[in-house]
Amino acid sequence: MASVKVPVDGTRMVLISTGKVHKVPVWDDVQKRMIQGSQARDPETNGLLWSIDCVPDDGDESSRSEAVGVRVPVLGESAPLVSKWQPVNFEGLEIAVRTNRAGGFTCYWSARGVVPAAPGRRGGGEG
Repeated sequence: MASVKVPVDGTRMVLISTGKVHKVPVWDDVQKRMIQGSQARDPETNGLLWSIDCVPDDGDESSRSEAVGVRVPVLGESAPLVSKWQPVNFEGLEIAVRTNRAGGFTCYWSARGVVPAAPGRRGGGEG
């Protein structure tokens, strides 16, 4: 099924990390299942794909939260580092939207990478 990719302005949306990072498994089209112990690769960079669980903070205190997995390719073997319950900045964040078998919509989040957090200021009083 065809999908439509929509860029997301990361300066207008805050994604909070749950601290959970998972390997993205390889999907077997023939057997219609994930291959246990495998890890998918990004077709453009050949980097290993990781999924970072995040909660979008839309600023609406009355709405329920829902976690999303943002797929990120990483060159090398190490998982991306994120801090639990802290904002995550992504480079090239986008959502791919496609129709599913039931006729509804399914969204897949992805990014080209994780932008390192700016160093925080150390405490020490005002002034």
